[in-house]
Amino acid sequence: MGIADMQESIWQSCTKLGQYTNSTVGTQRSKWLVGYIKNLNFNSVFEVGCCTARNLNYIHKSFPDVKIGGLDINKKALKQAYRKAFIERADTRTWRTLPGEIYMGRMFLPAEKYHVYVRQCGADEELVDQVDLKAGETRFVLFESMY
Repeated sequence: MGIADMQESIWQSCTKLGQYTNSTVGTQRSKWLVGYIKNLNFNSVFEVGCCTARNLNYIHKSFPDVKIGGLDINKKALKQAYRKAFIERADTRTWRTLPGEIYMGRMFLPAEKYHVYVRQCGADEELVDQVDLKAGETRFVLFESMY
C-alpha cells in the first residue's frame, strides 16, 4: 500500500471533514501562518499538501489580491477544498466584462419620429436608432462603444 492509498483509507474513515478543517489547533496554525507571512513581499502562494485548503483560505481572506493554489494527493480533502473555495467566494468572472464607464442622458420630447445619431472620437455621425415616439411613451436607446 502506497502513501496515497494510506491517506485515502484514513480519509475514508473520517466522516466529518469539518472536524479537521475547523479544529482549534489547525485554525491557530493557519492564523499563525498568516501573521508570519504578512511582512513578506509576495503575489502568489502555492501550498503542497494543502489538504482541505484551510491555510489557503486564511491567506486569501487576509490577502485577497494574492493568487492561491494548492496540491494534495487526497481526493476527498481536495473535493472539500474545492467546494469551500467556490461557496465562500464571490464569482467575479463576469465582473471583468462590465463597462468602465456608463453615461446616461434624459430628454423630454414631443411625440414624433426621431433619428438618434452618435459622434465619437472625432468620427462622422453614426445613426444608432430610429425612434417613433408616441405621446406619454418612455423609450430607451442603448449604444455600446469600445472608446
